[in-house]
Amino acid sequence: MSLDNKAKAELDALVNKFDERIETAIDKREVEAKKSLFSSSNRIDSNLKKEWKGIQDVFNRKSLEHSFEFKTMTIGGQTGDVVGEDNGGLKNIQRGYFDLASMMPQFSLSVNSGEYRYIVNSSESSAFNAVAEGADSAESSVSFTEKSAKPENIRSYFMASREIADDVANFQNFVQQRGVQMLVDQMNGQILLGNGTSPNLSGLLLASNRTAFDYTASNTYYQTVDSANEIDCLIVSINNLLELGFNADMVLVNPAQFGKFSLLKDSTGEYLKNNNFRITGSNSALINGVPVYASNKVSDDAFYVADSSKAFGLVRKGGIDLRVTSEGQDLFKKNLVMMELSARINTLVLNKSATILGDFSDAKTALETP
Repeated sequence: MSLDNKAKAELDALVNKFDERIETAIDKREVEAKKSLFSSSNRIDSNLKKEWKGIQDVFNRKSLEHSFEFKTMTIGGQTGDVVGEDNGGLKNIQRGYFDLASMMPQFSLSVNSGEYRYIVNSSESSAFNAVAEGADSAESSVSFTEKSAKPENIRSYFMASREIADDVANFQNFVQQRGVQMLVDQMNGQILLGNGTSPNLSGLLLASNRTAFDYTASNTYYQTVDSANEIDCLIVSINNLLELGFNADMVLVNPAQFGKFSLLKDSTGEYLKNNNFRITGSNSALINGVPVYASNKVSDDAFYVADSSKAFGLVRKGGIDLRVTSEGQDLFKKNLVMMELSARINTLVLNKSATILGDFSDAKTALETP
Protein backbone atom coordinates (compact mmCIF):
# COMPACT_ATOMS: atom_id res chain seq x y z
CA MET A 1 0.00 0.00 0.00
CA SER A 2 1.37 3.36 -0.97
CA LEU A 3 0.52 6.86 0.28
CA ASP A 4 -0.03 9.80 -1.96
CA ASN A 5 2.07 12.93 -1.45
CA LYS A 6 -0.61 14.71 0.53
CA ALA A 7 -0.93 11.85 3.03
CA LYS A 8 2.82 11.63 3.38
CA ALA A 9 3.05 15.36 4.14
CA GLU A 10 0.32 15.14 6.79
CA LEU A 11 2.01 12.13 8.39
CA ASP A 12 5.41 13.86 8.44
CA ALA A 13 3.86 16.94 10.03
CA LEU A 14 2.25 14.77 12.72
CA VAL A 15 5.55 12.96 13.47
CA ASN A 16 7.39 16.26 13.65
CA LYS A 17 4.81 17.63 16.10
CA PHE A 18 5.24 14.56 18.33
CA ASP A 19 9.05 14.97 18.14
CA GLU A 20 8.78 18.61 19.16
CA ARG A 21 6.58 17.72 22.17
CA ILE A 22 9.02 15.01 23.24
CA GLU A 23 12.03 17.31 22.91
CA THR A 24 10.21 20.07 24.79
CA ALA A 25 9.39 17.66 27.62
CA ILE A 26 13.01 16.48 27.75
CA ASP A 27 14.30 20.04 27.71
CA LYS A 28 11.99 21.05 30.58
CA ARG A 29 13.11 18.02 32.58
CA GLU A 30 16.76 18.96 31.96
CA VAL A 31 16.12 22.54 33.04
CA GLU A 32 14.46 21.37 36.25
CA ALA A 33 17.37 19.04 36.88
CA LYS A 34 19.84 21.89 36.39
CA LYS A 35 17.78 24.17 38.65
CA SER A 36 17.93 21.61 41.44
CA LEU A 37 21.72 21.89 41.49
CA PHE A 38 21.61 25.56 42.45
CA SER A 39 20.55 26.86 45.83
CA SER A 40 21.21 30.59 45.97
CA SER A 41 21.31 32.90 48.95
CA ASN A 42 18.72 35.70 49.31
CA ARG A 43 21.37 38.13 48.22
CA ILE A 44 21.44 36.73 44.68
CA ASP A 45 17.82 35.52 44.29
CA SER A 46 16.79 38.59 42.32
CA ASN A 47 19.83 38.37 40.05
CA LEU A 48 19.24 34.68 39.42
CA LYS A 49 15.58 35.26 38.51
CA LYS A 50 16.57 38.07 36.20
CA GLU A 51 19.08 35.89 34.40
CA TRP A 52 16.99 32.72 34.38
CA LYS A 53 15.25 33.48 31.08
CA GLY A 54 18.63 33.69 29.42
CA ILE A 55 19.57 30.33 30.90
CA GLN A 56 16.28 28.82 29.65
CA ASP A 57 16.91 30.20 26.17
CA VAL A 58 20.20 28.29 26.07
CA PHE A 59 18.51 25.04 27.16
CA ASN A 60 15.71 25.63 24.67
CA ARG A 61 18.23 26.19 21.90
CA LYS A 62 17.13 29.77 21.32
CA SER A 63 20.54 31.09 22.28
CA LEU A 64 24.06 29.72 21.99
CA GLU A 65 25.44 31.28 25.18
CA HIS A 66 24.47 33.33 28.23
CA SER A 67 26.96 34.64 30.79
CA PHE A 68 26.51 36.30 34.17
CA GLU A 69 28.37 36.46 37.49
CA PHE A 70 27.29 35.83 41.03
CA LYS A 71 29.58 35.66 44.01
CA THR A 72 28.13 33.00 46.27
CA MET A 73 26.29 29.76 45.64
CA THR A 74 25.88 26.34 47.11
CA ILE A 75 26.78 23.39 44.92
CA GLY A 76 26.47 19.92 46.30
CA GLY A 77 26.29 21.30 49.85
CA GLN A 78 29.59 23.23 49.52
CA THR A 79 29.35 27.02 49.99
CA GLY A 80 31.92 29.51 48.74
CA ASP A 81 33.24 31.42 45.77
CA VAL A 82 33.09 29.41 42.60
CA VAL A 83 36.23 30.03 40.60
CA GLY A 84 38.49 28.22 38.22
CA GLU A 85 41.96 27.24 39.26
CA ASP A 86 45.35 27.81 37.64
CA ASN A 87 48.33 26.07 39.18
CA GLY A 88 51.27 28.46 39.11
CA GLY A 89 53.71 25.95 40.55
CA LEU A 90 56.36 26.98 43.07
CA LYS A 91 57.28 30.60 43.82
CA ASN A 92 60.23 31.73 45.90
CA ILE A 93 59.07 34.35 48.43
CA GLN A 94 62.01 34.30 50.84
CA ARG A 95 64.67 37.00 50.98
CA GLY A 96 67.73 37.06 48.76
CA TYR A 97 71.28 37.92 49.82
CA PHE A 98 73.99 40.18 48.50
CA ASP A 99 76.63 37.93 46.95
CA LEU A 100 79.91 39.18 48.39
CA ALA A 101 81.95 36.49 46.62
CA SER A 102 80.96 37.89 43.23
CA MET A 103 82.53 41.25 44.18
CA MET A 104 85.95 39.74 44.95
CA PRO A 105 88.88 39.00 42.61
CA GLN A 106 88.69 35.29 41.75
CA PHE A 107 91.56 32.79 41.93
CA SER A 108 90.48 29.45 40.48
CA LEU A 109 92.21 26.17 41.29
CA SER A 110 92.88 23.67 38.56
CA VAL A 111 91.30 20.22 38.64
CA ASN A 112 94.33 18.50 40.20
CA SER A 113 95.24 21.26 42.67
CA GLY A 114 94.22 21.60 46.31
CA GLU A 115 96.01 24.85 47.27
CA TYR A 116 96.52 28.28 45.75
CA ARG A 117 99.84 30.10 46.23
CA TYR A 118 100.76 33.66 45.44
CA ILE A 119 104.08 35.49 45.68
CA VAL A 120 103.48 39.12 46.65
CA ASN A 121 105.83 42.07 47.11
CA SER A 122 105.13 42.57 50.78
CA SER A 123 107.48 45.55 51.27
CA GLU A 124 109.87 47.74 49.38
CA SER A 125 112.49 50.42 49.87
CA SER A 126 113.04 52.96 47.12
CA ALA A 127 116.36 54.74 46.68
CA PHE A 128 115.59 56.17 43.27
CA ASN A 129 116.97 59.69 42.93
CA ALA A 130 118.60 62.08 40.49
CA VAL A 131 122.23 61.06 40.09
CA ALA A 132 125.09 63.06 38.62
CA GLU A 133 126.88 61.67 35.61
CA GLY A 134 129.46 59.11 36.67
CA ALA A 135 128.15 58.96 40.28
CA ASP A 136 127.00 55.76 41.97
CA SER A 137 123.27 55.11 42.37
CA ALA A 138 121.78 53.81 45.61
CA GLU A 139 120.28 50.35 46.03
CA SER A 140 116.52 49.82 46.18
CA SER A 141 114.99 46.65 47.58
CA VAL A 142 111.82 44.63 47.28
CA SER A 143 110.78 41.90 49.71
CA PHE A 144 108.55 39.02 48.72
CA THR A 145 106.18 36.86 50.76
CA GLU A 146 104.32 33.72 49.83
CA LYS A 147 100.56 33.76 50.37
CA SER A 148 98.52 30.59 50.16
CA ALA A 149 95.03 29.31 50.85
CA LYS A 150 93.31 25.95 50.69
CA PRO A 151 89.61 25.86 49.83
CA GLU A 152 87.23 24.75 52.57
CA ASN A 153 83.86 23.05 52.09
CA ILE A 154 80.58 24.87 52.75
CA ARG A 155 77.65 22.58 52.05
CA SER A 156 74.23 21.29 53.04
CA TYR A 157 71.51 19.08 51.54
CA PHE A 158 67.75 18.85 51.08
CA MET A 159 65.61 15.72 51.24
CA ALA A 160 62.39 15.19 49.29
CA SER A 161 60.19 12.27 48.39
CA ARG A 162 60.51 11.11 44.81
CA GLU A 163 56.77 11.73 44.39
CA ILE A 164 57.19 15.44 45.16
CA ALA A 165 60.28 15.69 43.00
CA ASP A 166 58.41 14.06 40.09
CA ASP A 167 54.99 15.66 40.53
CA VAL A 168 55.77 19.28 41.38
CA ALA A 169 56.83 21.26 38.33
CA ASN A 170 60.33 22.71 38.53
CA PHE A 171 60.82 21.37 42.06
CA GLN A 172 64.51 20.67 41.55
CA ASN A 173 65.14 24.12 40.06
CA PHE A 174 63.26 25.73 42.92
CA VAL A 175 65.29 23.90 45.57
CA GLN A 176 68.48 24.75 43.73
CA GLN A 177 67.64 28.46 43.54
CA ARG A 178 66.60 28.67 47.18
CA GLY A 179 69.54 26.56 48.29
CA VAL A 180 71.95 28.84 46.44
CA GLN A 181 70.63 31.84 48.38
CA MET A 182 71.06 30.00 51.68
CA LEU A 183 74.57 28.97 50.62
CA VAL A 184 75.43 32.55 49.61
CA ASP A 185 74.37 33.76 53.06
CA GLN A 186 76.70 31.26 54.75
CA MET A 187 79.54 32.10 52.34
CA ASN A 188 79.14 35.81 53.16
CA GLY A 189 79.42 35.03 56.86
CA GLN A 190 82.54 32.92 56.42
CA ILE A 191 84.21 35.41 54.04
CA LEU A 192 83.84 38.24 56.55
CA LEU A 193 83.67 36.55 59.95
CA GLY A 194 85.35 33.13 59.64
CA ASN A 195 87.72 32.54 62.57
CA GLY A 196 90.55 31.16 60.44
CA THR A 197 90.52 27.70 62.02
CA SER A 198 89.72 24.91 59.56
CA PRO A 199 87.08 24.18 58.34
CA ASN A 200 86.26 27.88 58.78
CA LEU A 201 87.56 30.52 56.39
CA SER A 202 90.01 33.26 57.31
CA GLY A 203 87.52 36.14 57.60
CA LEU A 204 88.41 39.52 56.15
CA LEU A 205 87.35 41.27 59.38
CA LEU A 206 89.77 39.35 61.59
CA ALA A 207 92.24 41.72 63.29
CA SER A 208 95.13 40.08 61.44
CA ASN A 209 93.44 40.61 58.06
CA ARG A 210 92.48 44.28 58.13
CA THR A 211 93.52 47.77 59.33
CA ALA A 212 91.59 49.76 61.93
CA PHE A 213 90.31 53.28 61.29
CA ASP A 214 92.67 55.86 62.78
CA TYR A 215 90.77 57.72 65.50
CA THR A 216 93.82 59.72 66.64
CA ALA A 217 95.43 63.03 65.76
CA SER A 218 97.66 61.23 63.25
CA ASN A 219 94.63 61.04 60.94
CA THR A 220 94.77 63.93 58.47
CA TYR A 221 91.08 64.67 59.07
CA TYR A 222 91.08 64.45 62.87
CA GLN A 223 88.73 67.09 64.35
CA THR A 224 88.33 68.86 60.99
CA VAL A 225 84.73 68.08 60.03
CA ASP A 226 81.75 70.19 61.14
CA SER A 227 78.62 68.20 62.03
CA ALA A 228 80.29 64.96 61.00
CA ASN A 229 77.92 62.26 59.75
CA GLU A 230 78.19 58.70 58.47
CA ILE A 231 78.98 59.73 54.91
CA ASP A 232 81.84 61.89 56.16
CA CYS A 233 83.29 58.80 57.86
CA LEU A 234 83.28 56.88 54.60
CA ILE A 235 84.72 59.75 52.55
CA VAL A 236 87.56 60.14 55.08
CA SER A 237 88.27 56.39 54.92
CA ILE A 238 88.36 56.51 51.12
CA ASN A 239 90.78 59.44 51.33
CA ASN A 240 92.89 57.69 54.00
CA LEU A 241 93.43 54.80 51.61
CA LEU A 242 94.22 57.23 48.81
CA GLU A 243 96.93 58.77 50.97
CA LEU A 244 98.54 55.32 51.12
CA GLY A 245 98.29 54.90 47.35
CA PHE A 246 95.21 52.64 47.28
CA ASN A 247 92.01 53.24 45.32
CA ALA A 248 88.97 52.14 47.29
CA ASP A 249 86.45 50.22 45.19
CA MET A 250 84.23 48.62 47.85
CA VAL A 251 82.40 49.77 50.97
CA LEU A 252 80.34 47.41 53.14
CA VAL A 253 77.81 48.48 55.78
CA ASN A 254 74.89 46.89 57.61
CA PRO A 255 71.45 47.12 55.88
CA ALA A 256 70.03 49.10 58.83
CA GLN A 257 72.91 51.56 58.58
CA PHE A 258 72.48 51.74 54.82
CA GLY A 259 68.86 52.77 55.36
CA LYS A 260 70.01 55.67 57.53
CA PHE A 261 71.90 57.15 54.58
CA SER A 262 68.59 57.79 52.85
CA LEU A 263 67.39 59.80 55.86
CA LEU A 264 70.37 62.16 56.09
CA LYS A 265 69.40 65.82 55.52
CA ASP A 266 71.26 69.04 54.81
CA SER A 267 71.06 72.26 56.83
CA THR A 268 67.81 73.23 55.06
CA GLY A 269 66.07 69.97 55.95
CA GLU A 270 66.28 68.56 52.43
CA TYR A 271 67.35 64.95 51.91
CA LEU A 272 71.05 64.76 51.22
CA LYS A 273 71.68 64.16 47.52
CA ASN A 274 74.73 65.57 45.77
CA ASN A 275 77.59 64.62 43.50
CA ASN A 276 79.43 62.96 46.40
CA PHE A 277 76.53 60.73 47.43
CA ARG A 278 73.86 58.94 45.41
CA ILE A 279 71.55 55.99 46.17
CA THR A 280 71.66 53.64 43.15
CA GLY A 281 69.50 50.74 44.36
CA SER A 282 67.73 49.18 47.31
CA ASN A 283 71.07 47.96 48.71
CA SER A 284 73.66 50.00 46.81
CA ALA A 285 74.95 53.56 46.64
CA LEU A 286 77.89 55.59 45.37
CA ILE A 287 80.05 57.74 47.64
CA ASN A 288 82.78 59.70 45.86
CA GLY A 289 82.34 57.22 43.01
CA VAL A 290 82.97 54.18 45.25
CA PRO A 291 80.21 51.51 45.39
CA VAL A 292 78.61 50.97 48.80
CA TYR A 293 76.82 47.67 49.49
CA ALA A 294 74.59 46.50 52.32
CA SER A 295 75.49 43.15 53.90
CA ASN A 296 73.72 41.55 56.84
CA LYS A 297 77.07 40.14 58.02
CA VAL A 298 78.43 43.59 58.90
CA SER A 299 77.50 44.80 62.40
CA ASP A 300 75.18 47.80 62.62
CA ASP A 301 77.73 50.49 63.58
CA ALA A 302 80.61 49.16 61.48
CA PHE A 303 81.94 50.04 58.03
CA TYR A 304 84.54 48.33 55.86
CA VAL A 305 86.40 50.06 53.04
CA ALA A 306 88.84 48.28 50.72
CA ASP A 307 90.84 48.37 47.52
CA SER A 308 89.84 44.83 46.56
CA SER A 309 92.41 44.58 43.77
CA LYS A 310 95.24 44.86 46.32
CA ALA A 311 93.67 43.65 49.56
CA PHE A 312 92.31 40.15 48.97
CA GLY A 313 90.95 37.52 46.63
CA LEU A 314 88.66 34.52 46.70
CA VAL A 315 90.22 31.12 46.09
CA ARG A 316 87.71 28.64 44.74
CA LYS A 317 87.71 25.18 43.25
CA GLY A 318 84.92 25.04 40.73
CA GLY A 319 81.65 26.87 41.13
CA ILE A 320 78.62 26.07 43.23
CA ASP A 321 78.07 22.33 42.85
CA LEU A 322 74.69 20.55 42.85
CA ARG A 323 74.55 16.80 43.42
CA VAL A 324 71.25 14.90 43.16
CA THR A 325 71.09 11.25 44.17
CA SER A 326 68.75 8.50 45.32
CA GLU A 327 71.54 5.98 45.87
CA GLY A 328 71.96 4.31 49.22
CA GLN A 329 69.83 1.74 51.01
CA ASP A 330 67.99 4.22 53.23
CA LEU A 331 67.10 6.58 50.36
CA PHE A 332 66.02 3.66 48.18
CA LYS A 333 63.76 2.09 50.84
CA LYS A 334 62.09 5.41 51.68
CA ASN A 335 61.85 6.51 48.04
CA LEU A 336 63.74 9.73 48.80
CA VAL A 337 65.89 12.05 46.72
CA MET A 338 68.81 13.99 48.20
CA MET A 339 69.94 17.30 46.69
CA GLU A 340 73.25 18.67 48.00
CA LEU A 341 74.68 22.11 47.28
CA SER A 342 78.30 22.92 48.05
CA ALA A 343 81.08 25.40 47.41
CA ARG A 344 84.81 25.03 47.97
CA ILE A 345 86.27 28.46 48.73
CA ASN A 346 88.62 30.42 50.96
CA THR A 347 89.80 33.99 51.32
CA LEU A 348 93.34 34.93 50.36
CA VAL A 349 94.43 38.06 52.21
CA LEU A 350 97.12 39.88 50.26
CA ASN A 351 97.55 43.31 51.86
CA LYS A 352 95.59 44.35 54.92
CA SER A 353 96.90 47.93 54.55
CA ALA A 354 94.50 48.31 51.62
CA THR A 355 91.52 47.98 54.01
CA ILE A 356 89.93 50.00 56.80
CA LEU A 357 87.43 48.75 59.38
CA GLY A 358 85.80 51.34 61.62
CA ASP A 359 82.83 52.25 63.81
CA PHE A 360 80.62 55.14 62.73
CA SER A 361 80.00 56.42 66.27
CA ASP A 362 83.71 56.56 67.19
CA ALA A 363 84.74 57.89 63.79
CA LYS A 364 82.22 60.75 63.95
CA THR A 365 83.53 61.71 67.39
CA ALA A 366 87.13 61.68 66.11
CA LEU A 367 86.31 63.78 63.04
CA GLU A 368 84.04 66.36 64.70
CA THR A 369 85.54 69.82 65.16
CA PRO A 370 85.86 70.77 68.87
